[in-house]
Amino acid sequence: MDDWAAEYDIQETNVQRVHNQMPDPAQFKQLRQQMNQKEGPEIPLSVLTSGFVEQRDKLAEQRVIQTAGRQTNLGTEDVAPEAEDVQQWFTKAIQNYQKSRS
Repeated sequence: MDDWAAEYDIQETNVQRVHNQMPDPAQFKQLRQQMNQKEGPEIPLSVLTSGFVEQRDKLAEQRVIQTAGRQTNLGTEDVAPEAEDVQQWFTKAIQNYQKSRS
């Protein structure tokens, strides 16, 4: 949302309001369905892409956290490392996951 707000010069007060009261992710799905019904399915998905980016990143991070300690396809490491390396490990795991999804 921050990227979208910056690109379209959304007022900071509105950005903070949305951050404090984040809309339900299902609203994006409902918006797309409404757009398809009223305006037609020829509207490209790219119109909503920026709205989904942060949600996809958050979901990817949650999946990485859920699979920590189990064997995964995120790289050669199968278990979470020691506490001092956790942040670096998560960053690498998220990058590997995102590459595998591309």
